[in-house]
Amino acid sequence: MTDAYPRLLPEAPKRRSASRLRFASSFAAARVIEIMESRFIPEAIKIVKLAVQADNEGKLKEALVLYKKALKYFITGLKYEQGKSKELVRDKINDYMKRAEEIKKALDGQTSKKTVVHAGGVKHDKKSGGGGGGGGGG
Repeated sequence: MTDAYPRLLPEAPKRRSASRLRFASSFAAARVIEIMESRFIPEAIKIVKLAVQADNEGKLKEALVLYKKALKYFITGLKYEQGKSKELVRDKINDYMKRAEEIKKALDGQTSKKTVVHAGGVKHDKKSGGGGGGGGGG
């Protein structure tokens, strides 16, 4: 029974030649890259589709959150892309980043136009920053 175990176990590293080790490590590195590449970009695409859908439906807060999440995946996946596909991913990152910034500005604009009631009960328009208070000059 114990004779079967050594055949099931991989060779000990000390028995492997240097060239086999280099091949094995380069193969492992290539496999890791393949796994990472296949994991991040497809996930980013799924998320960005949801972001675009929310964006088209006018759900800007949700769209912004999804664009940010997708961008994280795209940026991580970009590390594992090469050649032409890397350029395409980079271009898409720029497009989605611009759209996320536009949405953020739109959302900031919406909140800055809302009326705020401060502790004293006096209403102020957030955008105007006060103003109007008397002061005569001259």
